[in-house]
Amino acid sequence: METNTPSLALGPPVKQQGLQRTVYQRIRKGILTGAIAPGGQLKIGELASALNVSANPVREALRQLEAEGMVHFSKNRKIEVVRLSQEDLKDIYSIMTPLEEIGLEKCFKLIDAQTLEKLETICAEMKREDLSSQEWVSLNRRYHTMLHKAAGSPRLAEILGRLRDHVTPYLNISFNDPDRIAQAVLEHDGLLACFKDGDLAKAKEIMHSHLNNGCEAIEILLEAEKKPGLAEL
Repeated sequence: METNTPSLALGPPVKQQGLQRTVYQRIRKGILTGAIAPGGQLKIGELASALNVSANPVREALRQLEAEGMVHFSKNRKIEVVRLSQEDLKDIYSIMTPLEEIGLEKCFKLIDAQTLEKLETICAEMKREDLSSQEWVSLNRRYHTMLHKAAGSPRLAEILGRLRDHVTPYLNISFNDPDRIAQAVLEHDGLLACFKDGDLAKAKEIMHSHLNNGCEAIEILLEAEKKPGLAEL
């Protein structure tokens, strides 16, 4: 399998200060943005060369990412970005959906006008026509992260953040579809309207639909991978 660790995807060479943390963040960002694709093979030497560091901080960063479920060390010493199966996807969303609803319940009790204003600003930015899919997904992540923080439960926010890490590389691909973007924008706007109207039941309904649509979009990508003649993600 060809490696997928272009230096441009990882950014400029790393300086010594905060070395291991910086290496971890660079590789992690490459995975989340899809610059290092799901299933892509990672070689410690190539990563070290691209980042202008020794092998040790790269190895430590990859072990940390392995602990987070983002990369996999196989028995034959290959290191690969984790590729989700359809079963993985369904499992992640079956956990994420009820937790997001719990977060909404907490948000309705705690969210303030300043946070709603920030969410409105993010929604407005997401409607720009010049955004790349990566920029859009980054804004989408900010939107949901802000909701998680507004729930007032750091543990819940951390768990949801970890779950979203697993699907974010695929979201970067699925949001190349303008129709999917338009649908998600409407869902985000709908959630904000529910906060203003105090309609928790409707907000849960929209969130459930929002997550289900995201899951279905990724499921289509995973199904396409199984068909011969189609390019890998």
